[in-house]
Amino acid sequence: MKYKYIKIFKVKGENRYKIWNPVYEQWVAEIRRERMGQWMHWQLFYLDLKVGFTNGCLKEISKFITTLYKK
Repeated sequence: MKYKYIKIFKVKGENRYKIWNPVYEQWVAEIRRERMGQWMHWQLFYLDLKVGFTNGCLKEISKFITTLYKK
């Protein structure tokens, strides 16, 4: 799949993906499967943070950011 603002690469031999930002020309995050509570979730990890965001969290964040454009 082709994206407009990022490039996503599968890490060979591992179950994770790295995200490249061509505007800043740097790796910005990775997606990997980690345990959260009793379940395994795909999560987005920013490279400078030790915390991950699940798909549900990202949807809520996106929904909030969308409201900011309406102000």
